[in-house]
Amino acid sequence: MSENAQEVPLHVQAANFMRDKIYAHEWIPEHQIPVEHELCEMLGMSRGTVRRAIKTLVNENLLVQMHGKGTFVTHQKIATLPPAYKG
Repeated sequence: MSENAQEVPLHVQAANFMRDKIYAHEWIPEHQIPVEHELCEMLGMSRGTVRRAIKTLVNENLLVQMHGKGTFVTHQKIATLPPAYKG
């Protein structure tokens, strides 16, 4: 991890990782993303950190959580990165 990445809070790093997957079309609209424990293992982060990152992307309307079903990528046109995105 670079020194710059160490200065970025973990939940922001996790949100950036997930956002990158969405914008790169590795996670496709209307498809479920990996479950929380898989994301924790992938990122080497705690469940609370991953949940906070997911909540960030839900608030950005990139993800939607369906109780009892999982978290899914929303179906929207992604033309450009949002101005505040620093990935």
